[in-house]
Amino acid sequence: MSRQESSARHAAAGLPISRFLSGGVQALTALMPFHAFLAVYLGSVFGRQEVFQAWKELLILMMAAAVAVPRHYPRLLEIAKRPLNLLVIAYGALSLLVSLANGNVTTASFWFGVKTNLEFLILFLLAQTVASQWLERRLAAIIIATTTVVAGFGFLQVVALPPDWLINFGYGPGTIEPFRLVDPAVNAVRILSTLGGPNQLGSFLILPIAAMIWLLIKNRRWILLVPLALSVFTLIHTYARAAWAGAVVAVAIVILASLPRKLALGVAAAGLVIGVMGGQWAVGQINQRSQLQFYLLHGQVLDGVVRGSDDGRLVALERGLNEALSRPLGQGLGAAGPASFRSGDALVTENYYLQLAIETGLAGLLLFVALSVLLAVELYRRRDSVLAVPLLAALAGISLINLVLHGWADSSTALVFWAAAGVVIRNPRTRAAKGPGQSQRQNLVNEANNRVAANQV
Repeated sequence: MSRQESSARHAAAGLPISRFLSGGVQALTALMPFHAFLAVYLGSVFGRQEVFQAWKELLILMMAAAVAVPRHYPRLLEIAKRPLNLLVIAYGALSLLVSLANGNVTTASFWFGVKTNLEFLILFLLAQTVASQWLERRLAAIIIATTTVVAGFGFLQVVALPPDWLINFGYGPGTIEPFRLVDPAVNAVRILSTLGGPNQLGSFLILPIAAMIWLLIKNRRWILLVPLALSVFTLIHTYARAAWAGAVVAVAIVILASLPRKLALGVAAAGLVIGVMGGQWAVGQINQRSQLQFYLLHGQVLDGVVRGSDDGRLVALERGLNEALSRPLGQGLGAAGPASFRSGDALVTENYYLQLAIETGLAGLLLFVALSVLLAVELYRRRDSVLAVPLLAALAGISLINLVLHGWADSSTALVFWAAAGVVIRNPRTRAAKGPGQSQRQNLVNEANNRVAANQV
């Protein structure tokens, strides 16, 4: 029996588990954009909202249990040996060790810290066990389809529905506010569609927008112009400044990746010059027009000082930096970020990297940064696949967002991105080839791997 036939037979033996894992990855990708809406609505109807919020954790635990069977040990060992996954395991182990060494984190905040910091990385590893080019294409279709619904509802929130319409589905002070204002002084509503808030919606939209632009450029999928326009329209009306900046970075990377290298360098240089000049012009316009101050600064410039929501953000950043430097070994998962609301003293740093430094120490922060950089390298190596470039672009955009927000703390953004990333980096197809002979051999190997992968799912 040939090696290929043996692999196919082995894959067929684990077919039910593989189908379950593949279905779990697809279900999480499809449902997470609507997670906040469904949890609030079902909780308002049946009570116990936390039970409906926990469905994704239950599914991920079931997936982890399904893959932890003896026949999968060789595959799990092979996945664990990859440098990127070694960083994931090291970061997770360090996070747990730091948490065990600190007794000042409550049990509730610790478990919410595990959910916030490690859940998406666990899914990242699980997705690799069933990765295939078929599943990558399927996830791309799911992401675009669900985003069309999210963006379409966002469009209706702007042009047709009253701002507080979501109170009919349980939204309110005790759950999620149905809308927010840029500032009480201006009549500009920040929409949230089916996500947990305007900032979360803005962060979530970056990957789908990058994917749609990439497919438009590479495959001429003109039908995507409609959901792309809806997504951009919705992103604008979140008034999430960090998401705007992240989206600009992501779109720029997608466009540059589609160009020949020399042309891309020229366009990047020209774009940098135009960006600097445009920034200087924008600063002048902001100083002259008070209305722009509300939209771009979420406040006003009074006596040369910005007064508004950024005041509180600067205070939070300063406190977070002091906490990180005062205890460089870390204080444990749940000590900062959204999970810290479960403890006696909430510490929201308005910076995801400061959150990691407080929770996992400077060592944990360095491990996560190294993990992100190596993931970017792996995605770039697979830049001819469907989702690799959009994921690389979204990684850059969300990494920028993390400087002023807790980007990966939003489960909808994190789980969709890292599930897709896990599928893509396990895709054996790469663009690099040292010669015609190697390229031909690699194509044959890829075809065999794809047939085996198809049997798995």
